[in-house]
Amino acid sequence: MKLENKDTILIKLSLICVIIAYLVQGLCWEFPFLDVFWNKHFFGHFTNDWEQYIRSEIPHSLHKNLSIGFILILLITGITVFTNRLVQMLKIMFIILLILSMLKFYENGFRIGIFLEYGIQFTLPLLLYYQLKTKFTKTKTIALMAIAITFLGHGLFAISYYPQPGTFLDMFSNILGLNEANSKRMLILFGFLDIVLLPSLIWKKTRKYSIYYFILWGFLTAFARLWANFGIYSHSDFVIQWFWQFLVRLPHGLIPLYILINDKASKDSDHILKLDYSNQIA
Repeated sequence: MKLENKDTILIKLSLICVIIAYLVQGLCWEFPFLDVFWNKHFFGHFTNDWEQYIRSEIPHSLHKNLSIGFILILLITGITVFTNRLVQMLKIMFIILLILSMLKFYENGFRIGIFLEYGIQFTLPLLLYYQLKTKFTKTKTIALMAIAITFLGHGLFAISYYPQPGTFLDMFSNILGLNEANSKRMLILFGFLDIVLLPSLIWKKTRKYSIYYFILWGFLTAFARLWANFGIYSHSDFVIQWFWQFLVRLPHGLIPLYILINDKASKDSDHILKLDYSNQIA
């Protein structure tokens, strides 16, 4: 059996985490379809009696059927991750994850920062698709763009361009024992770094230093969900409410790690080529 390289393993692990997380959300919580079906601006044109429509079972039926459909598609397309077959299904998974990200964007008042934060998550199927197609340059380019937009989204909330989420502040308070004022200052600092360091991703010489920040901060934002809430909830509530939120954010550290490994592999490859060329001349 052919062993896969570290690049492919990291992308697959990231996608598995996101699939499991969305399955838990869909099965234990809800995908936010119902908010859309209850929106008169979107669906008021399709009925003559809006009041009757929202009191009927139609929105609930649409919500239930779509949720089941999305769960089944995630399960079916997830097979590709393990088999490396039916890779075209990854394009369907990309559309599904993109739709789910847009639903969160809608649910949060069309704040662009929310949509950007999901950049790594919804591009994962494309990363695996091009990786399996051995189009490594395209894979790396998409990964760098996904990292940039994800951390830009982080940064916009952290610097208070949007209101700082209470969960962020609670995590700093619970983990570091900071008061609210100092938690806000710490978040602003990290948000500033998120945004200022983004241009460094363009050049390999600069990102070989900054990528460590994105790896560390990506993993910390994921593990903080566990650390800050462990022991507060029962084991079942903890898994249902927080473990899936940890899983869905784990790729925010894994994909920058993929870039680090890929850059080092490229450097080693270039070094070997130079040695071969020198030996041939000699």
